[in-house]
Amino acid sequence: EAEGVFIISHDINHHKTFEKRFIHLINELSRLIENANALIFSVDSREYVTEWNKECIRVTHYEKNDVLAQKVNELIDDGSKDDFDRLVKAVLRGEAMANQEFIIKTKDDGSLTVLVNATPKISQSKQVVGVLFVGQDITELSEYRHALEEKVKDRTEKLKEALQKEKELVELKNRFVSIASHEFKMPLSSIDSS
Repeated sequence: EAEGVFIISHDINHHKTFEKRFIHLINELSRLIENANALIFSVDSREYVTEWNKECIRVTHYEKNDVLAQKVNELIDDGSKDDFDRLVKAVLRGEAMANQEFIIKTKDDGSLTVLVNATPKISQSKQVVGVLFVGQDITELSEYRHALEEKVKDRTEKLKEALQKEKELVELKNRFVSIASHEFKMPLSSIDSS
């Protein structure tokens, strides 16, 4: 036979309020990532794409359904794959990497040069569970830099040629002065001795 009933109650309104604020904050963060003016995508520890924001869609023309659950290295240009693989492995070991430049393929068989920062995604149990990439399309800047490097290389070559010509002219002038001096010295010597 029960002689009494104990009822313990707690006011959980503050917990519910906190939960609502937390969910609102998560939704705001998700909207921020989705609509950011930066390429933001992530991969899991097996390197499958798990996030792909609107800027990624805009610049690569790959929709989310095209890339989600696909290996990220399929999106990387062959010339950049080795460097990209090293980057992903380093970040999966827990290292954050900044200002890494890669070439990404686009859906229309083009390519983009992107500058990315990569950080580890950490679980509640402090395990690295993926990589978060944040970057910018620097294709135009990269092309400009390449054109500028070519222009500097061309101008340097022209300067070397001009310096070589000047050196040849100085040598020619010195030879002329030497020959002229010698040629004038002989008649002047004979005149002087007369």
